[in-house]
Amino acid sequence: MNISEMIKSLTSRDFLKIIAVHLMLGLFMGYLFFYNVFYYFSAPFDSPISAWVLLLSFSIIGVLIGYLFPDPRIVMASSVTLPMTGAFFCFLIFISPTFSTEIISSNLSDDLFILARLILVNLILSFLVIFVTSFISLYFFDAEYDDDDPFADTDN
Repeated sequence: MNISEMIKSLTSRDFLKIIAVHLMLGLFMGYLFFYNVFYYFSAPFDSPISAWVLLLSFSIIGVLIGYLFPDPRIVMASSVTLPMTGAFFCFLIFISPTFSTEIISSNLSDDLFILARLILVNLILSFLVIFVTSFISLYFFDAEYDDDDPFADTDN
């Protein structure tokens, strides 16, 4: 595959659809991470989120990824990138000016270390749940998956 074909595949509608879905689901996961850690600064509730609700929401995200993109490579990449995107959005919510007066103290590095330590369990849990449920949904929803590799070199 040469450079022009690679650029053409990166700017295709399929790739842009994957990026758009990952950003939307990553924003949702970032809010879930933030709500799970700092529920007293979140809306609409002021009580902690249940572990079952968290697992159910991660499972729904995994089923959506497996249903929307029936390619095992995309599912594998999604199970890694979605928790990282969620952690990035959780970080953005954490340092946003709306919450900075109550959450962030004078030592930002300590607060970021505390945030990273608190969402580490969510990252590992979301990776495992999304990985398993998306591959299970591939099994149920993928009736006509062919083995054509879109990245294979077709020039002989």
